[in-house]
Amino acid sequence: MSDELQKNPGNPIPTEGFPVVYANLASVSASLNDLRIYFADVQPKTVVTLPVPTTSPAATAIGPSEANIAPRICLVLTPEFAKSLHDALSSTLSLYEKQFGQLRHNPQFSTQKPTK
Repeated sequence: MSDELQKNPGNPIPTEGFPVVYANLASVSASLNDLRIYFADVQPKTVVTLPVPTTSPAATAIGPSEANIAPRICLVLTPEFAKSLHDALSSTLSLYEKQFGQLRHNPQFSTQKPTK
C-alpha cells in the first residue's frame, strides 16, 4: 500500500476536472421523495465608492440595498443522503473549529435608518 493511501484513508477522489461553483445563499425545499438545495450568488446592485458626509441627505437614505441574485445550481438529494451529508458537514465543521476557532454566527442587519 502506498504511503499516500496510508496518510489519507478512505476513498480518495481525484479533484481535477471538477466544476467549482461559488454560492453565498442557499434555499432548501423538501418533498416526500427528495430535498432540493438551490444555491445562488447574491451581490448588491450598487455600492458606495466614496464616503458620504453624515450631513448629506443621502446619509439618511442608507439601508439594505436591493440585490442581484444569480442562480448557480440546484442540488437534489434523497432524504437519506441529505442526512448523511448533514452528518458529514457537522463533523467536518467541528474539526474545522477545533483547528481554526469558532465560526461567527450570521450577522443580523438592522433595517432601521441611522439616527443623527
